[in-house]
Amino acid sequence: MADNLCGKRPGRLRGAVAALMSYRVLIMPSLLLCGLPLLGARLAGQPLALYLEFPPLTRYVTPAPFSWGMFAFFALLLGATVVPLARRAIWSPLPPAVPTGPGRFPRWGWGGLGLGAVAWFLAWTRFAWFAPWQTFTFTPLWLAYVVLVNALTVWRTGHCTLVDRPRQALRLFLASALFWWYFEYVNRFVQNWSYVGIETLSPWQYFWYATLPFSTVLPAVHGTYELLQSLPRLSAGLEHYLPIRVRKPRRLGWVLLGIGSAGLMGISVWPNYCYSVVWIGPVLILSAWQTLLGRPTIFAPLRRGDWRSVWLWPLAALVCGSFWEMWNMYSLAKWVYAIPFVNRFHLFEMPLLGYGGYLPFGLECAAVIALLPNTGSADDGTTDAGSAMPASALCKGEPGFPGHPAPSGALCADVLPPCSSGKMVDTAAVCARQEGTRCPAPEPAGFGRYMMHDTEEKGPMGVQVAKDAIDLGIVTTNGPAMLAFYRDVLGFVHEGDIAMEHVGIKVMHRLWFGKSLIKLVVPVRDPGAAPAPGGIPGGTGYRYWTMTIHNLDEVLSAVQAAGQKIVWPRTEVRPGVVIGMVEDPDGNWVEFIQAS
Repeated sequence: MADNLCGKRPGRLRGAVAALMSYRVLIMPSLLLCGLPLLGARLAGQPLALYLEFPPLTRYVTPAPFSWGMFAFFALLLGATVVPLARRAIWSPLPPAVPTGPGRFPRWGWGGLGLGAVAWFLAWTRFAWFAPWQTFTFTPLWLAYVVLVNALTVWRTGHCTLVDRPRQALRLFLASALFWWYFEYVNRFVQNWSYVGIETLSPWQYFWYATLPFSTVLPAVHGTYELLQSLPRLSAGLEHYLPIRVRKPRRLGWVLLGIGSAGLMGISVWPNYCYSVVWIGPVLILSAWQTLLGRPTIFAPLRRGDWRSVWLWPLAALVCGSFWEMWNMYSLAKWVYAIPFVNRFHLFEMPLLGYGGYLPFGLECAAVIALLPNTGSADDGTTDAGSAMPASALCKGEPGFPGHPAPSGALCADVLPPCSSGKMVDTAAVCARQEGTRCPAPEPAGFGRYMMHDTEEKGPMGVQVAKDAIDLGIVTTNGPAMLAFYRDVLGFVHEGDIAMEHVGIKVMHRLWFGKSLIKLVVPVRDPGAAPAPGGIPGGTGYRYWTMTIHNLDEVLSAVQAAGQKIVWPRTEVRPGVVIGMVEDPDGNWVEFIQAS
């Protein structure tokens, strides 16, 4: 089946349309993110021309003086956020190591290292012969960084986006320029940083001098994230930490949308008090909007207690930020900071607590990258926009694109045999190369984890057990109702949705019940046939499936309140064992069993 998948690819037109449609989720958040600060300025009676000046040279916000009270408040807030996760990672035992890569540093990585060394030297020196190009040093420095971190990732894992998915890498560069221009825009309302050495540039020169280095931001953070994934110590124990389950996600979505909207309006009214919303507001609004649309967010793994991606993305941004601030220190064209209340104890040009802004910024990078349609390399097929994994991954063993609610082992197992390392590995391990000799590094973003037995278990026909659960696929033409039943009524954890039109699947809603994965599959074409009605007496074949739970009465009440049919009321089938069976919106029977 893998060969068949490798040989199929959607048409160019269909792929382009799918890519365009994938951006629909960004339309309303973009309007809010851009319009709310201007709305706040208008309500406060501020002239809008102040915020639209280009190049941005005028200073009109006076930062509040240093305050020990505010400094202590922000320090405690950062500590309360970071320290528990850091302690968990430091003190948790490491998972058994698995081979992850060839152990060779690629030759092109040395080119990146050489380019970085030369660019760094030229950025911090002042040669007369180099003066015409002095303002361009940021771009080669940051390009070198992107190349180098990808090379280090290849050295550790054998894979990286820059090599495996060059079109995806190019898309990151293009999206990055627009992404950072947004932060330049909102900075006009708070003026926490400003540029020096650019006073003589025309608007057109300023645009290009800025856009080129801006285009490296997302590739740098993403490349660093991939590298940090390959270091198990950094996220040890965070795959099973504190689960965060929200009973009413839409209500939470409205609350977060309100908080983010109010904060973005406030940055133009009270810039000294609301400046942190520049970094927090975008991820709040984007995540809230995705929640209201019923789409997965970057925080979806928290429902399973998986904090790895929520930890590693901010850490990746902090690593990148440290290099950016260091290179900025002695550059000719540079930025300087004027941050209210905490502008003291500088590390390079940045005040120490200012580095805290990189933490939510990392989540914003993850959120934006997760929305970008995946594109395979020139010679492989691609899934439709919004898929968590390129079709090439199913053929080449590439892990899902970091940051997405990527397909877990069940999807890969449909195509490839699982790894047989005999150790605890991430479910991404089943996407190992087909020869099964190596497993990729654990994938923090959106993957479950399971235990592979130290001694291979074999069934009567020699089946090697790799996961102590069975994944269930339910084909339906009634996707919204089925998703609402299993997610909202029964409370299954919704991991995310995948489109795979190249194999006839319009969308797959993926939900977790414990270690079992429930796949609600909506086909591209209506099968034209429906299952025989009536559950057990309705016909032969797969007629029902069973879940063992602790709260049978509560579940049956919820099903009845939702208007779904209870086909078998609470019944004691043997001493201490009670069952109940319900019917989902498609007429499939689901059995619940509770044992004392």
